[in-house]
Order: sequence, then structure tokens, then C-alpha cells
Amino acid sequence: MLDSLMIEAKVETVASRPVSLGLRVTPGSAIEFTSPPWLPAAEKRINALLNLQANWDGEGAPSINFDCAMGAFSFLFSNSMHETPAPQLVPTSSGGIQVEWHLYGTDLEIRFDPKEPVTYFYSGADGREIEGEVEELSTVGSLLRALPTRNERIQSSR
Repeated sequence: MLDSLMIEAKVETVASRPVSLGLRVTPGSAIEFTSPPWLPAAEKRINALLNLQANWDGEGAPSINFDCAMGAFSFLFSNSMHETPAPQLVPTSSGGIQVEWHLYGTDLEIRFDPKEPVTYFYSGADGREIEGEVEELSTVGSLLRALPTRNERIQSSR
């Protein structure tokens, strides 16, 4: 008898590959969501950024805005699939947080700013660039899912 069974829930195909929700079926038919393994570290990093004092950069930057931190974490929690690579979480001099991925020639940056709308910048390995304001964070989710996955990076390094 299996203790648990990992199933690939093919919810979308991005760049000719299935995307997994990271669902696990346990004995008794319970379904559990398994978040990306880096999510707890991202939570710790965001909490560390929230503890930065004003002037953390030595040039008068304010402390990190709570709403920006919550927006960044909420975006990661809501839009990351199990295979999504870990982001870099960077404080901004305006008191916001920038969530970044730089992978194999593909860049995605999402900026949560306390006084401006959420913005994004995407540069694909094919040279395509897209940037703008984010009206709905889920609209950037498709760009996030287009990033090279953790599994692809592991396979390409073998």
C-alpha cells in the first residue's frame, strides 16, 4: 500500500510542458497542496525585510511597508506552482519589495511599491520584453509559469 502518491495535476501547458499544482493524495483519499519548498524561506526573508530600520541603506530609505510585504508574499503564495524556482526578494529604496527571477536568460521582476502601482518587467531568452503596471496580480502569473522550472534546471545540469 502506498503511503502517499504525488500526482501531476496538468492545469496548464507552458512552453510545451505540463505544470504541476504539487498535489499529494494521502491514505484515506485526502488531497493536500504541497507548496514550493522555498516558500518558508521566502516568508522568513520577507519578515527579515520588514525588520529593516529606516535608513537601512545609509541613504535615507524608509523601512519596508507592511502592505508591500503582504502583497509580495500573497503573490508568491497564490501564483507559484510546485516547480516554480525560488525568487530573490530585494528591498527597494522607496520602502517596497521587488520579487525577482533571473534564470537562463529570462528575467522577471515584480515591484511592490508603497506609493506606486505594482509594476513588472519581463525579458525572455528569446529577446521579448514586456513591462507595465499590474492591474491584477494573476495576469503576471502566466509570466511566472513561463520561467524555467526547478525540475528543468536539475535535468539540464545532469
